[in-house]
Amino acid sequence: RVKKKKVSRAELNRVKAQVAAQFAYQSENIEDQVDSMVRGEMTTGDPDFDSRYVSGIRAVTAKQVTAVARKYFDPTKLCEVVVKPEGAGKEAAVAAGDVKQDEVRKVKLPNGATLLLMRNTAAPIFAMQAYFLGGLRTETPENNGISSLTAAMMMQGTKSRSKKKLDEAIESIGAGLSADSGNYTLYVRSTGLASDFNKVLELFADVILNPAFTEKDFQRERGQRLYAIAQADDDIRAQARRLLARTLYKTGPYGMDRIGTEKSVKALTRADLIACHRKFAVPNNMVIAVFGDIDPDAVEKSIGKAFAKFKPNRSLKLPPAAQAQKLEKDVAAKALRKQERAAAVCMAWPGMSVADSKDRYSMEVLDSILARVPGGWLHSDLRGNQLVYVVYGYNMVGLDARHYEIFAMVRPEKVDETIKRIEGHVERLKRGEFTEDEFETARALCISNRILDRRGNMKLSTQAALDEIYGLGYDYGKQYGERVNAVTREDVITVARKYFKHKATAIVTHGE
Repeated sequence: RVKKKKVSRAELNRVKAQVAAQFAYQSENIEDQVDSMVRGEMTTGDPDFDSRYVSGIRAVTAKQVTAVARKYFDPTKLCEVVVKPEGAGKEAAVAAGDVKQDEVRKVKLPNGATLLLMRNTAAPIFAMQAYFLGGLRTETPENNGISSLTAAMMMQGTKSRSKKKLDEAIESIGAGLSADSGNYTLYVRSTGLASDFNKVLELFADVILNPAFTEKDFQRERGQRLYAIAQADDDIRAQARRLLARTLYKTGPYGMDRIGTEKSVKALTRADLIACHRKFAVPNNMVIAVFGDIDPDAVEKSIGKAFAKFKPNRSLKLPPAAQAQKLEKDVAAKALRKQERAAAVCMAWPGMSVADSKDRYSMEVLDSILARVPGGWLHSDLRGNQLVYVVYGYNMVGLDARHYEIFAMVRPEKVDETIKRIEGHVERLKRGEFTEDEFETARALCISNRILDRRGNMKLSTQAALDEIYGLGYDYGKQYGERVNAVTREDVITVARKYFKHKATAIVTHGE
C-alpha cells in the first residue's frame, strides 16, 4: 500500500511529530544527551547527528516516502525466516533437538533453605539466584534505603576477595553476578556457562555468606547513593511515579522510595547494613533456584556443601501484611519542572495482592483490553489522536495489596484532555462496553504474552523462586492459562466496578 498510494499530509505530519517528540524526550537529562553524542560519534562521526536527524525527518516529503518504499521493498530481495514447531508436545521437541526440560525439583536443605532445580538443555548455560524476603516492605522512614544499600555493598567485595578481584573472577569466565533489592525481597543473581557452574557457585556463595562491608567501601557507596538521590528527579517518569507513591500511600512502606532519602541514607551506618544482612540473608528466609543445563543431583550436592555452614536466624520475624490502601475521595498532586516538551501523568487505583487470584487474573484481562500496546483502548485513542507520546497500564501486585496504574507521557497542554479520556475509558469498562471479540482477544493475548515473557532460564527461575517465597508455590505459574481462560466478561466488569472507584493522580509538568 505504501508503495502504491501516496501518504496523506495528515498521516505524514503525525508521524513526524511523534518522531520529533520521541527524540526530544530522549534528550531530557544529561545522561541521555551524553549517550546521544557518543552514539552519533560512533555510528556517523557526528556527535550532533540526532539533532540533524530530527531536522531531516521534518524535511521528508510524501513523494520521498513512496520512492524509498519502492526502492527497498523489492519482493525479489525479500528474505523471510519462519521458526515453528515440527510437532506438538514435549516429545516432538526432544526428537527435533534432543532438548530436555525436566519438571522443577524442590529440595529442603537441612538449614531451612529451599532449593529449586530444573534441567533445561536448550543451551549450555544456567541461571542461579537466591531470594530473601525483605526489601522496602521491611523499612521505616528512619532507615529507608537500607535494603538497597545492603545489596549494593554485597557486591563491593568479600572477606577473601576485594571488589577488583571479585569482578576479575567473574569476568574471567564470562559470567554474571549481581545483587539488588525490590519492594519485597533482597536477591543475588548469577549466570554462566554450564561447564563453569562450580566456579560461579563459589563466587555466588561468597557474596551471600561473606560480604566484607568495609568502612571505606561503605562511605564510597553511600556517597554514590546520595548523589543518585539528588539526581532522582532528572527523569520525569521516575519523578511522576515517586509523586504518585507519596500521594497514594499515606501510610505504610510503599510511599517511600527504594533508594531512600537524603536524611535516611545519611543516618545509616556500616553496622546498620551488617545487621540488615544478618537478619534477612539467612537460609530459613531463602529460596535458591538453579535452572539450565545442569545435573540436578550434582547441583544439589554442590549447593548443600557451599551453604553447609549457613546458619538460620531462628528469631527472624517479618512484618505482617500492610493494610490495603483505601481512598474515600480522589486525590491529586502536581510537581513543576522547567522541561517544556513533555509532561507525565500517573493515575492509580488501590488494588490487590498476589494472593487475590480471581481478581488478579480478571484484572489482567481488563488491562489487556484497556492498555495493551498496541491495540488497547488507550493506545488506539490517545496515540491515534496525537495526545500522548507513550501510554501504558499495569497491575502492580505483591505480598501486600498494591494498585493498578496508568502512565502517560503527554504534551503539557494536553494533560487535562488526556486525563478526561482515560477516565472515560475506565467508565466504559465499568459499563461493560467491550465486544466479545475484544474480550476473547484480550484473554488470548494475556496467555501468549505470558509465554513469550517467560522464556529463558533467568525468567523461568525468577518466577518460580518468587512464587515459592511468596507462599504461592513454585509451580503456581503453570496454571496461568487455565486461570485466564476461566475469566468471564462478568468478572472483568466486576473488578472494574470493584477497584476503579477513587484514584490518586500525579502530574509532573512544565512550570517555574
